[in-house]
Amino acid sequence: MTDVVLVGIETEENLAIRYLAAACERAGLRTTLVTAREHGELEHLVANIVAQRPRVVGLAMTFQCYARSFLRFAARLRANGFDGHLTAGGHFATLAAERLLRDAPALDSIVMHEGEATLVELTQRLVDPNAQTLQSVRGLAVRDGGGSIVVTAPRALGPLDDLAPPVRADPAPRHLGIGHATLVGSRGCYGSCTYCSIQAWYRAASGPRFRQRSIDDIVSEMRSLYDRGVRIFNFHDDNFFVPSRDNNLARLDALIAALRNAGMADAAVVIKCRPNDIDGPILDRLETMR
Repeated sequence: MTDVVLVGIETEENLAIRYLAAACERAGLRTTLVTAREHGELEHLVANIVAQRPRVVGLAMTFQCYARSFLRFAARLRANGFDGHLTAGGHFATLAAERLLRDAPALDSIVMHEGEATLVELTQRLVDPNAQTLQSVRGLAVRDGGGSIVVTAPRALGPLDDLAPPVRADPAPRHLGIGHATLVGSRGCYGSCTYCSIQAWYRAASGPRFRQRSIDDIVSEMRSLYDRGVRIFNFHDDNFFVPSRDNNLARLDALIAALRNAGMADAAVVIKCRPNDIDGPILDRLETMR
């Protein structure tokens, strides 16, 4: 029996479910990724998942636009005999947790905010018949025995270097014939834009709104991908920079030096950032990383 099946939309490597899978595997849980290229393909995954008889199925419900498709998929799983624990996570699921549990009877819980540790503890408790109830798992929204919705306290956010590297596709994806990979060097954003789901997500969580990985940890992951033929590294950070030119230049210089020392001078890097963090010196540094 599989312990965890993680379901997500994947047009490129879905880091959300791949980090979750890595955390589960590090904890000794048997984990499978099941992906679709677009939400209309989800219904074709039902038979595969039911046949695996997993204890937990997790739905990567990051975007509101996919919510109805995932809820229909959850109902199909139940109609086709899945009787395990069905949870969802991601930005939309976190921000709409109570409403989802109220309106979607197929769902058993919502893993809120960054879900690695919460999903592992949730699954371990479901595997162990002597474990405590789910209502004491931090970072979880769940129904109690009477059907009332319980939202537990947020789980503290730890250092990003402590996370297991995400499970990767094999072989590495290619774009125009060139090996390509997504990765993150940070989580969150220093900004306070009222319209942004990233800020709403981290305001409701426990801990800093913005954390960065060390350069050594980033380059170690890049080197492992480079050895598999990857040359384009697409950073999916919500914001690659901090509000300090000096700090940004120092971090870029450290990254460039580390890549050269690791023999990856031909690596190309793609980043996302706020316009106010870009100026001439920053662009000059980035140009050396084309």
